[in-house]
Amino acid sequence: MDAALKAEKDYLVRLQLREKETTAAERARTSLLDFTFYTNKKYEANWHHRVVCAYLDAFAVGRIRRLMVFLPPRHGKSELVSRRLPPYLLGRNPDEQIVLASYAHSLANSMNLDAQQIMDSDEYKSVFPGSCILQRGMQFEGKPPKRKEDYVELTGADQFGYFKTVGVGGGLTGFGFTRGIIDDPFKNREEADSETTRESVWKWYTSTFSTRQGNDYAGICLLQTRWHEDDLAGRLLQQAQDDPNADQWVVLKLPAMATETPANKNDKRKEGEALWGSKFPVPFLVSQKSKNARDWAALYQQSPYTEGGAILKKHYWQYYDVLPRYLDEQIISVDATFKDLKDNDFVAMQVWGRKGADKYLIDQYKDRMDFVATCNALLGLVRKYPAARAKYIEDKANGPAVISAMKSRISGLIPVEPEGSKVARAQAVSPQCESGNVYLPRPEAQPWVNEFVDECAKFPNAKNDDQVDACTQALFRLETSEGLDLRQLTKW
Repeated sequence: MDAALKAEKDYLVRLQLREKETTAAERARTSLLDFTFYTNKKYEANWHHRVVCAYLDAFAVGRIRRLMVFLPPRHGKSELVSRRLPPYLLGRNPDEQIVLASYAHSLANSMNLDAQQIMDSDEYKSVFPGSCILQRGMQFEGKPPKRKEDYVELTGADQFGYFKTVGVGGGLTGFGFTRGIIDDPFKNREEADSETTRESVWKWYTSTFSTRQGNDYAGICLLQTRWHEDDLAGRLLQQAQDDPNADQWVVLKLPAMATETPANKNDKRKEGEALWGSKFPVPFLVSQKSKNARDWAALYQQSPYTEGGAILKKHYWQYYDVLPRYLDEQIISVDATFKDLKDNDFVAMQVWGRKGADKYLIDQYKDRMDFVATCNALLGLVRKYPAARAKYIEDKANGPAVISAMKSRISGLIPVEPEGSKVARAQAVSPQCESGNVYLPRPEAQPWVNEFVDECAKFPNAKNDDQVDACTQALFRLETSEGLDLRQLTKW
């Protein structure tokens, strides 16, 4: 009798375990987090992983078509997005065609092999029993499905899905995607700081990657470290802001340490709290922050710049309500670059005045302009400020063309040959700002002042520096006209 009761008890325990396992498998079919738990028994989730998975589940069912995920290093973003999401998507829909790209082909391939290993597991087969990939050693009649380190396709009846990986910059001829994933398009800061590399990544995205979308409902997920304001994510977000018809992105940004204003509504932390305190506690994060402020802002906070730049800090500027009644002189400073393209640099024109040692930014006109618009804008500014006798125009880019076209209509056009690098020129005039001798209109009266101050603070790492160039050119000319020569004070 006791043996019978024990056998019945053991049976009920096994039945409960089987029911529990079945329930877990069912949950894993509709939840990426449960899928990750089921296929990786050692996986430990922090609260932010649940938030990430909620966004990825919305991406999986098409509620989010364009998704950006910004997380600090080693906080589990690649594990969820690049390793678990592709098998999960293929299990849910065996017709999914997935392309994943990373800065290195070898790194992307390792993620493909990890995904294949997941799909080979017994756990995966119990979650998605109808979906399978080519098993090594299996025999097929006719042409067998392919399975390589950068490509794997499903083999079940009426299943057309595959997972293809490639390095950023690589070709995708013959492949389309219903789900595209980009995991870190830049290897490091050096690549992100290179304008040539940023332009190359952008052209690859626009001419190769985005053109492989399989239909109007294809989804793209961009996962990256925000090294630079003008990186791939920065350009896409700027494009979305400038053009309502461009792709509009949902952004999930979770910094390593909480800021005063949370970047995400699901972030309930207080300012200064760690994102994953059990693994990366606050003392560790503080030590990382002390090593390099710019790297901290990019890697851990996902904000490419710290508050205040290294050369023209925000607190250097003074502000005025009313200009001095009599200025010693007024000048116009122009930084002119145009290519008749929508994404070209800005043209910046500034009117400056001097009273003794103090300099005043009186007015500014900044816009993307072609040659004709630039000439007309300059003519309008000259007519508005006739007391500005000297008009300094950088003798590079399109400056010579403007001078040549307008010298018969505007007097006092002076070509300026820039000496030294942009950084050296900013460093040369920064003492004027730091000493409190440079005044700006109050932002309440001139809202463009906020953008000017922000660009100066981010220099030399901001995408645009047209206002900075016009400013440093003006301050140098005004200082030398005061009787000083900055070239005697600093090496240009």
